[in-house]
Amino acid sequence: MDGDLALISARFLAGRERLFAYALALVRTRAVAEDIFQDTYLALVKAVERGDAIADLPAWCRGVARNLALRHWQERERVARLPAAELLDGIERAFAEADDEGEDDEALLAALATCRGGLGAPASALLDLKYVHDLPMRTIAERSGRSERAVITALALIRRRLMECIAVRLAGSNHG
Repeated sequence: MDGDLALISARFLAGRERLFAYALALVRTRAVAEDIFQDTYLALVKAVERGDAIADLPAWCRGVARNLALRHWQERERVARLPAAELLDGIERAFAEADDEGEDDEALLAALATCRGGLGAPASALLDLKYVHDLPMRTIAERSGRSERAVITALALIRRRLMECIAVRLAGSNHG
């Protein structure tokens, strides 16, 4: 890939959702994933300025993100061990395969939006507390007036309902 920063930046931004999802899969915290995403872009800018050759931009970015995630895990005092190399390799393979397949995420996101719209207000509120606000289960339990076990069970049931709804919608869109 040539050193045109504007072109490379445009390609980077075109793949931002996938790279952010990759970082989130590695570290499981939105704020840390956002830091990794931003630091990956800064590393890309520096590499372009140095004139480094980047043949496969998505793979290069995932490599940088993986190294940043490993640094994150090493710096965390509360984490006793790093994620297993097999886990990191599996995440990398899954994202690389999705790149190769040219997977269309728009249908999946549309199905998710439709299915989420069919949830009631209490279920939507639980999802927001967990996945938008990234709150710990104890805080969600306190805010919702439930036990932690009840919140965990409710979220599992909501996720199952969403997965089933999405599967039905995607199967329907593939058949007409």
